[in-house]
Amino acid sequence: MSLTENKKDTLQGYLYCMWNKMFSSYGEDVYKLGRTSCLQARLNNYVTSYIEPCEYKYSSNRVFENSIYAERVMFFLLRRFRIKKNREFFKVSLDMV
Repeated sequence: MSLTENKKDTLQGYLYCMWNKMFSSYGEDVYKLGRTSCLQARLNNYVTSYIEPCEYKYSSNRVFENSIYAERVMFFLLRRFRIKKNREFFKVSLDMV
């Protein structure tokens, strides 16, 4: 496998919208948005101090060839709903996502 193929594989992925009851401490309609190459692995590896597991409210049904770019576009479009500039949490209706 070439270096180009490895880089391409790391760019491919899905966009997701994750929810956990703990997020409601920021108010209603708060979601963690992001990208991942494996939805189930991301869900399994997301750690919170809350006992309830996270659940996906939305995940793209297609693989983005450049999920990093797709995530940046999503964050740009939803920038006014971002809770903190350096975090991936957004206070936005699920319809907007």
